[in-house]
Amino acid sequence: MRMQDALSVLRKMEKELVSKETKKNMRRIRMTIFVGTIILMVTPWVFGELVDRAIATDTPWVTSLLAIVISLVILRIWINQRTNLRIEKNYGDTRMNTDRIIGRQFVKKNIKQLQTEQALSIANIAMAREYVNNIIGDIRIGITRVSADLAVAYLATMVGAVAFKMPLIGVTATIGLIVALLLSAYLNTKVIEDTKDIEADFRAYNRQYEEMIEKLSSFKAQGMDRKLLSQNEAQYQDIFRKDRKFWFWYIGRSQLRELIISVFVIIGAYIIGVYQIMTRPESLPLVIALFSWGGIQAASLRELARLERSLNKRLPSIVSFFEALELEPTREESGRRRFNKNEPFDISFENISHSYEDGKPALENINFTIKSGEKWAFVGESGSGKTTLVNLILGAMPPTKGSIYIIPHLTREKIDLWDVDLHWWRSEVLGYVPQDVVLKDGSLRENLLLAVPETQPEPTDAELMKVLERFNAVFRGHHDTSFLDIEVGRDGGIELSGGQRQRIGIARAVLKNASFLIFDEATSSLDARLTNSVTSAFKDALSPTTTSILIAHDLSTVAGGNPSKLINIGTDSNDLVCSHYMVLRPIEKSVINLSQVDYAGPWQGLVESEVMQELITESQRENLVDN
Repeated sequence: MRMQDALSVLRKMEKELVSKETKKNMRRIRMTIFVGTIILMVTPWVFGELVDRAIATDTPWVTSLLAIVISLVILRIWINQRTNLRIEKNYGDTRMNTDRIIGRQFVKKNIKQLQTEQALSIANIAMAREYVNNIIGDIRIGITRVSADLAVAYLATMVGAVAFKMPLIGVTATIGLIVALLLSAYLNTKVIEDTKDIEADFRAYNRQYEEMIEKLSSFKAQGMDRKLLSQNEAQYQDIFRKDRKFWFWYIGRSQLRELIISVFVIIGAYIIGVYQIMTRPESLPLVIALFSWGGIQAASLRELARLERSLNKRLPSIVSFFEALELEPTREESGRRRFNKNEPFDISFENISHSYEDGKPALENINFTIKSGEKWAFVGESGSGKTTLVNLILGAMPPTKGSIYIIPHLTREKIDLWDVDLHWWRSEVLGYVPQDVVLKDGSLRENLLLAVPETQPEPTDAELMKVLERFNAVFRGHHDTSFLDIEVGRDGGIELSGGQRQRIGIARAVLKNASFLIFDEATSSLDARLTNSVTSAFKDALSPTTTSILIAHDLSTVAGGNPSKLINIGTDSNDLVCSHYMVLRPIEKSVINLSQVDYAGPWQGLVESEVMQELITESQRENLVDN
């Protein structure tokens, strides 16, 4: 990355992540910093006059100048306090505005992007988010303060040098400043160019480290924890060695800059200043001020170098962060169509094929229709395309070929799913229960109400409890609405079993009054007893008019976790969870010129087909392995 690119990123950050109110507050901060800097520069000159008058024993002047010095110090303290209060307000506003913009940008991404893009991982975004807030809040203000000190001190030095006819001081300060700034520009360019790959390695490491910590209990249970920790430590050591090698080089060059600053600004000012006092005693007040101003310039250049390093170490992450925010969806969710969700509608899959970015096909020429009120089960082994079908229905990504049509009974118009308002489709029409039900940190009440569309009245606590009781999601010993205050989620919440989470997920889907429910292999990690409980809850959630899809690895789910029951289930048995079944196989296992769909239709047809015996055998085999 070039220096121009770095400046472009900073300008983009200022434009896109800083609100008008924050910019207005920042202008006030700059003004108070500038006023405080002027007071800082005036104080040593007044103090020099005070020393000069004290030497001459001019008591009235000494008293007046002492009062001025004290007043200037108090005024600067007050200005600094006001500045710090504004900085604190600016920092809070910056964090709030940054999070708001990041959230809105992320909501625009496709579901598939959020699932698969490494640039959008939690570790990357969390680190970059902190860096953005740090740059906007702390580093930018620090650079403003240091730049003001440096500029005013240099300007005061030049004015003093001209006024008192001391050209050598002006020349020395100018040479020192120019050389220091040129060296800074060179070092900054090297940092930006040479640390990009190192920063990318650190981001990859952070992703893996966070994943290790989050899933440590599982790794530990499998005896993999120590080996994984050793691998992470070795990976960090390798990155750290490269990082340390570069920064040792940087520090060495920085010391050269420090030497130049010391020689030209400080030592030069002292030597010339002493000479001026010896030859022109009346210049004592200015020389004292020059000593102070030279020190301020040197300190400002050192602090500027520190801030530059801090900024440059963060820029590669910030660049990656903006690249993530600007990722274009594979197909923009720009649909605006809506239909009457309370009226019956069919869903038609016409010539659906889908391949992922690696070119591997997941679905090939799928054709079928789900009619309003039908209860479907998609059954098949891993890799058969079941979840891909669900992702297409959710609008996670468009199919590579073909279209999914919504067909309202009232109009019989075929509406392409990607012409529909997909946010409305997911939030009001669909009720989706994933394999791993996600609960946000907060109360159970908050998690349940999160699913209720804004267009619906908010359920009362009594209504929430009724839904939870309906699906046996109320824990033993809790019978009143105080149960809704229980904290759930990853941090600080109670630990829920897989079955409890699934039942809460079903309750949440039902609360939105969805007309189309999808249950995505939510019992795959549960034992037979819990599978039976959760499947029964799903069955209870279905009204005669509700359309549904249940994703299952095998047929044991439709038999409540007991594959042997399948043999005795009749065509009209109430034990059935679904009325229609699609049996899928992976494309690579499909016979040439035959579909990967082994069967699609009512239960009776499946019972009478050759596919049924294979499914029962597979279910029994899976059940035996699990036990």
